[in-house]
Amino acid sequence: MTAEMVRLLELAAQAAAAHDTAFQAAAVSSAAQWAERLQLATAEIQALVPVGGTFILVNDDQWGNEAEFAGHKVIPFLDSGGRYWGPPDSDRTAIQELERLRRAGAGFIIFAWPSFWWLDYYAGLRNHLQKNFPCLLRNERLVAFSLRA
Repeated sequence: MTAEMVRLLELAAQAAAAHDTAFQAAAVSSAAQWAERLQLATAEIQALVPVGGTFILVNDDQWGNEAEFAGHKVIPFLDSGGRYWGPPDSDRTAIQELERLRRAGAGFIIFAWPSFWWLDYYAGLRNHLQKNFPCLLRNERLVAFSLRA
């Protein structure tokens, strides 16, 4: 378990300690489930993306574990100067940015579960991905496309 995951579990336990036992158990369980899910998703990405590879991560800046991807180049989507910039204003913007990053060398786009809503809200982006790129992984944690057509 990573230091970030341990820290999340400790914070959840501290917050829950101030409340009744039922709330405490639920809070710790929820934090543990989040940490486990994050750990599994991180391992799946590491197995999917070759060391030295570049991938676009769509997670609404929710994970905070970019250090876990040493040896990879992680690009937040959308980004500005390598930092998360927020969701796109339209499908057109999302597709343009995706294609720009693909031409710049991104080999994968990976949607993490906190951002699965993108695949519904940005139907044009989803259709573009499904039409042009193979989906390599789809589970309750990740949806990953290879950007190598």
